[in-house]
Amino acid sequence: MIEMKKDNRFSSALRVLPWQMAKILEGLPEGVKTDTREIRLRLGGPLSLTVRDKCLFVGENSSLSERPTYNTVYVERTDLEETFKFLCRGSVYAHRDELKEGFLRMPMGGRAGVCGRIAGETFSEIFSINIRIARQVFGAADELIKNFDGGGVLICGAPATGKTTILRDLIRQLSNGQTGKIYRVSVVDTRGELSAAGECGSENDLGAASDVLLGAQKAKGIEIAVRTLNPEIVAFDEVSTLEEIEKISEGFHSGVGIITTAHLGSIEELKTRSVTKALLSSGVISTVAFLKAVGEKPQIFKVNNL
Repeated sequence: MIEMKKDNRFSSALRVLPWQMAKILEGLPEGVKTDTREIRLRLGGPLSLTVRDKCLFVGENSSLSERPTYNTVYVERTDLEETFKFLCRGSVYAHRDELKEGFLRMPMGGRAGVCGRIAGETFSEIFSINIRIARQVFGAADELIKNFDGGGVLICGAPATGKTTILRDLIRQLSNGQTGKIYRVSVVDTRGELSAAGECGSENDLGAASDVLLGAQKAKGIEIAVRTLNPEIVAFDEVSTLEEIEKISEGFHSGVGIITTAHLGSIEELKTRSVTKALLSSGVISTVAFLKAVGEKPQIFKVNNL
C-alpha cells in the first residue's frame, strides 16, 4: 500500500521566501500543497509551481493558472536576493562547496537549485532558484521489495519519474527488515535529498539500520562507507562517473551490495552508455527497474535476462 507521509514540508519551504510571497503560497489549497514538487523563482519571470508533472503559475490572490494572467506574481531581483540570503543563512562562504555543485541545502531539509552568473567558485548574480520539495512515499518500493534477491539494484528513468522517491523507500524497507532480514545500509547523501537532513536532523525515515554520510562526494563517500561503516548495502542517488563504478566494484568484492539510480530512457541506453555499461559489466547489479511516470509500477528485469 502506497502512503504519502504527512508532513508540513511545503510550509517549511516557505520560510526561505520573502514574507509577501510566502503568504500568497500559504493560501493555496491543501491538495496543491501536498502535490507540489517544486517552487520556481526566475528573475523577471512568473512565480510557478511544479504540481506533480504540471507547471502552474501563481496569482496574487493565491490562484493558479496554466498560463500567466493579469494577476500573476512576478519575481523581482529583491525576491531572489532575499531568498538566496535565507538559504545561505547569511554566509555565502559557508556554503561554497554546495554552490560549486549548483545547489544549497535547506535549513529544514531538502535542497534548492541555483542558477546564475558564475564567478570563480560562487555566483556573482542569481537568475533563478528552484526549491525542491521531496516527499516520502511509504510503499513506493513495494514492487522492488517483492523482487529483491539480495543483489544490487539500479533504478532507471527519465527526470521526474520518481527514482529518488523509490530509492528512499527501498532504503527504508531494507533497513527495517521488510524482506525478513535487517540490512545495514550506508547512505551517501551528497545533496541531502535522500535524508532531507537539516539543522534538526533527517526529515525522512530511512529505517532502523541506516547511516547517512551527508555532503560527501559519491566516490569518496562510497570509499568511506565501505572502509569504516561495515555496511551490507551502500545506497546513493545518480551513478554518473567511472570513478564511482571503480569504488562500487571495490566494495562489491568486499561483499557490499549497491542500490542506486540512473537517468535513462531505455534498455538500449542502459547497455550503451559508458557508465551504466560498466556498472552492468561489473556484476554488481542483479535487478534493474525502469520507471515511466510518477506513481506507475516499475518494469523490473533481471540483468541476466536483459
